[in-house]
Amino acid sequence: MEESHGLVELASGVDSIYLSSRPNVSEKLFRDLSFLSQNARELDQDSVPYQIGTEYFEVLNHRWQNYAVCIRHNHGLIGFTKSKSFPGVRVQIYSEFLHAVGAEEAIRWFTNILKLEGIAVEWTVSRIDLFMDIQGWDIANTNRDEFISKAKAFGIDGDDSVYTGYRFGRRTTGTVIARIYNKTEEIKVSGKDWMKLIWGSDWNSNEDVWRIEFEVHSQFFREVGLGSASLVLSKIDQIWITLTQSWLSHRIVGDDTNSSRWPLSAEWIFVQGCSFVHNFIPLKRIRQVKRVHHLDSIMAGLKGYVTSASAHSDAQSLPECMAFVEACLGEYDRGSRKTFVETLNKKRDWLKSL
Repeated sequence: MEESHGLVELASGVDSIYLSSRPNVSEKLFRDLSFLSQNARELDQDSVPYQIGTEYFEVLNHRWQNYAVCIRHNHGLIGFTKSKSFPGVRVQIYSEFLHAVGAEEAIRWFTNILKLEGIAVEWTVSRIDLFMDIQGWDIANTNRDEFISKAKAFGIDGDDSVYTGYRFGRRTTGTVIARIYNKTEEIKVSGKDWMKLIWGSDWNSNEDVWRIEFEVHSQFFREVGLGSASLVLSKIDQIWITLTQSWLSHRIVGDDTNSSRWPLSAEWIFVQGCSFVHNFIPLKRIRQVKRVHHLDSIMAGLKGYVTSASAHSDAQSLPECMAFVEACLGEYDRGSRKTFVETLNKKRDWLKSL
């Protein structure tokens, strides 16, 4: 990865993408999916299975934003609507899929899936998140006044003990939001430990990683004349340059009353030179890390529940506690709508989808 003045670019590229299209969605498909969604609600299930070609989806029991029916795959979400006020199809591609295969291949996958349902799409980008992860810049010690932005809205993230970053802009503008935040701290909350695979051997585990991220919406693309998704992806470098030159910058505070004439910092010049060279990691490897994190994350809660339950007994060891909990669960299970095994199998299916 790129390195300059002690700065290291660990990763950069597309972290999130939402696509829209206005194809003809057949009445039969919409009716069938609506029926399955209603069926899931009546069965008190989160979802019911649905197959397209060789791929397995879940029809969710609820709408997704403005989309009446939604199907979910471990690669992302597809929403459908018959309302003329919105594009008939909307897709959210999950970040792990993007980091595994790249934006072009991910879009191609969803395009081909919909083609199997007789839906021909011409994608536009509703939103795309462009990012750069770096080390070597102590952003925690920067001053708000050093950042010059077109955005009127500004916020600081964190609490009294940990500063985590800046936010510029609002989603309501439909244009751009920028975030500069401590990715190391964010991972502790989000559980995206697999990003460390993306960072590779250049990552220094003893130093915080900071992310510079632009969330770019459809109004921006209309303003700059970028219509199709393929055109947006072909202009990623130019979009980044535009955003880091005229929308947000970090400067050395000077005497000039016009802050836009202050010189750019060496750190921001480095950011402007983002390479968009990405380390793609096999999806299987990413999901292995996610499963390990999931198991680790529930251990503290599990210990708390087991000890709380066992406090109602005379158990003095882990085997005695587990035997008491097993007996209590068995009694509780007999009065439940869903059996322990049914719940177990449902969660096992969910885990397989990670």
